[in-house]
Amino acid sequence: LGKIWKLSDIDKDGFLDEDEFALAMHLIQVKIDGHDLPAELPPHLVPPSKRN
Repeated sequence: LGKIWKLSDIDKDGFLDEDEFALAMHLIQVKIDGHDLPAELPPHLVPPSKRN
């Protein structure tokens, strides 16, 4: 769960906003489905509100 939080907390503020929470839920489902989590968040998974 710590790795999912680290990947999802894109702005590194210690909190998950709505988009980061949705990302965390997606990553949890990825893990439940038996897939490995990425070492770094791929650009295509960064929510539009967090892209710079």
